[in-house]
Amino acid sequence: MPGSKTSNPFLKMSHVDLAYAVQRLVRDGRTTASRVRALGAERQAEIALLEARVAALKAAVDVEAPAPAKRKYSRRAKVARTAVVAKGKRPVGRPKGSKNKVKAKTKAKPAKAARIAKRPAKVSAKAAAARRIQGRYMGLRRHLSANLQVEATKIAQAQGVGAALKFVEGHAASNAA
Repeated sequence: MPGSKTSNPFLKMSHVDLAYAVQRLVRDGRTTASRVRALGAERQAEIALLEARVAALKAAVDVEAPAPAKRKYSRRAKVARTAVVAKGKRPVGRPKGSKNKVKAKTKAKPAKAARIAKRPAKVSAKAAAARRIQGRYMGLRRHLSANLQVEATKIAQAQGVGAALKFVEGHAASNAA
């Protein structure tokens, strides 16, 4: 096809801009109106030629046998899957050699400003004290026997962690001595 290029700069222009450019070329004497009409007629002839070729190709495809349906798995993968199923085991995951692999989701590190913004809120003095007491209770409780641990849990549920801490501290001191 004469004048066809893969990246035609005229394809990016609007039809109004192209019409203006053709008018300027005719006015400046770089081309004639008859030449523009001839190019327009060639375009129509070229379109007719392409439509005829497409019709011929469609007719050739209709005569040929239809293409076989694409298999979901390759023959090798199908044999492997049937062998696994025959043994009574269910195949796990995608077939070996499958091209549709799961891409790992990569998590980009946030900018330093974003990391600073995600810091946890400050803990109040009351909450910090409660956590300290809970930590001491749990640390001492794990050294008790199972029976004493059950008793400590019942005390913590009924009277609170403070009372349970006193109970555990008394028994931990007697176990250490």
